Amino acid sequence: MRYAYAAGLAVLTSIWCGSATAETTLCTEITSVPVTIKAQGIYCFKKDLTSSVASGNIIQINASNVTIDMNGRKLGGFTAGANTQAVGIAATNRRNITLRNGTVQGFRRGIVIDGTTDSTGYVLEDLRIEGNTQTGIEVGGTNGIVRNNLVTNTGLASLVNNTAIGILLKDSSRAVVRGNLISYVLGTSQARGVSVNGSSMVEISDNTILDVGAAYGGNFGIHARDTTAITVAGNRLLNLVSNYTSIGFYESELVDGFDCYDNSTRGYQYGQSGCDFSVNNQFH
Repeated sequence: MRYAYAAGLAVLTSIWCGSATAETTLCTEITSVPVTIKAQGIYCFKKDLTSSVASGNIIQINASNVTIDMNGRKLGGFTAGANTQAVGIAATNRRNITLRNGTVQGFRRGIVIDGTTDSTGYVLEDLRIEGNTQTGIEVGGTNGIVRNNLVTNTGLASLVNNTAIGILLKDSSRAVVRGNLISYVLGTSQARGVSVNGSSMVEISDNTILDVGAAYGGNFGIHARDTTAITVAGNRLLNLVSNYTSIGFYESELVDGFDCYDNSTRGYQYGQSGCDFSVNNQFH
């Protein structure tokens, strides 16, 4: 079953999802969805919220300097069906967006923080991103952190030509992806645990990536394309999914500077490809 794998990871939830975090109470409660946030401030969940809307952005952030503390609650979209096009939480060209401490599940893309002009200073932490059919987390802009999240059960085999990605950095610079658990990414054309496109000065470090598989194409634990100055360090990649071509960490059409060190890769056909600097990488 598609989501059965997540049950086996429940014991790890407290490590990646901040279950012990104190509840935020001095906040503006988000009471229903869909909703558009129009003013800066601290927002929070005090109950689980569910949407059956199959398109658009369920929580749209149209202001800078916004924090959403989910207080361990859930934003769910499974009732919209497997073909949903909806995004759970989205912001474009906003500054200082923080999302933390909750579950986003059942959307086409779980969280999208994008833009190249004013998108800067985002922090995504202690989140469980589960059961989204294309991308778990997608970020762009500058000076961002994606840390200590559990991204699991991304992709859906019934979607034709679907590339499933756990965490995607697109048009990003000066960004860090650290300490995340990315588990079970299943695409049809391709699958990628972490993908970095058109970006520079990005660190991908100390992540655990488990089971990244494509039904009919290739899969990559960590993938970089059209990027420069990317550091891949201290990551642990384990793959037991049956697939076609599989590479632990890989660059294609790279401009310059793909540095790989202290990574461990097991269960892929190839450990690495295209590293400009490679030290102490283990391939089993």
